[in-house]
Amino acid sequence: RSALSAVGFAPEDFCGMAAVYGEGADASAGASGVPLSVEFFREAVEAFDPEAVILLDDAATALMREAYADALAAIEDFNTAMLMPGLVAPVLGRRVLALDGFEAALADRAAKQRMWAYLKQIRPAAAPY
Repeated sequence: RSALSAVGFAPEDFCGMAAVYGEGADASAGASGVPLSVEFFREAVEAFDPEAVILLDDAATALMREAYADALAAIEDFNTAMLMPGLVAPVLGRRVLALDGFEAALADRAAKQRMWAYLKQIRPAAAPY
């Protein structure tokens, strides 16, 4: 939250979504640690309709790759299409940025600086007027 605020997003302009069912998840929804279905993930992203998507870990990146495979295949640069960390991919009008282990990076100064450099690329879009 503090990183997104620092790059210019207001607190009401962002939200988080887990890519896996967490601790205490409803048994009908799935067991703890089980990835969301690709269909559910895509439906959730489309419902939120964000201007940017930041993928904090490998599980989220893998879901995004699968859910938006057709859109990613249209990107000419292979590394961007594969959602390599630090590259901003245009996906159906959204900017998508994958981070490689954001939580773990917070404990390492160099990794934390790398994450900060990545995040600075995804500032809020300018107003359309």
